[in-house]
Amino acid sequence: MAIEKHGRAVAVVISKEEFDDIEAMRLERLRSEVQRGIDSSAVGDVVDVDERDLEQFIERIMTGGAETGVGR
Repeated sequence: MAIEKHGRAVAVVISKEEFDDIEAMRLERLRSEVQRGIDSSAVGDVVDVDERDLEQFIERIMTGGAETGVGR
């Protein structure tokens, strides 16, 4: 069920079970990404980021850009 405001969907109502399933998937994805980072750092696959480039680096990560070239 969608809740609308001015004709646009702004929220949805789902069952607790569906919500729990979604949260479990999100948690599993987070765990997977953290493990991937740990595995990469263990083999030396790291990126040095200069403090001046940090904001740009974070933006690229947040928008899904895995390869940044920043600091390499």
